[in-house]
Amino acid sequence: MKKKSISFVLLAVILLQSCVAYQKTSVSLDSAVDKGKVKVVKTSGNEFRFKNIYIKNNIYYGDAKTQEIRIDTTQIKNIYLKDRKKSNKRTVLLALSPLIVYATYAAIFVILSLLFV
Repeated sequence: MKKKSISFVLLAVILLQSCVAYQKTSVSLDSAVDKGKVKVVKTSGNEFRFKNIYIKNNIYYGDAKTQEIRIDTTQIKNIYLKDRKKSNKRTVLLALSPLIVYATYAAIFVILSLLFV
């Protein structure tokens, strides 16, 4: 029983850090500068996710996990900013889902044990 509880808590912690939702409407490259997490869709269909977009010497760069990537402004189709409200809601729901499943399982187990005893 204790091992299951620990595993559900660890799963909730992992899920708590993993959800990012982006706004539905695209923004311009200039308005995405220094706004936090962004998703850039190129005309080829490739998607890039950056922690931040910034300008250095009149050139746009995206801050990826381990490197900075130069952004070719002619190849950009759409840019989406992180939607903080959606991200928070999804993160909470994902974090609570193991607990809800566990509580449902426990309630069914109690009901069945009462019925068949």
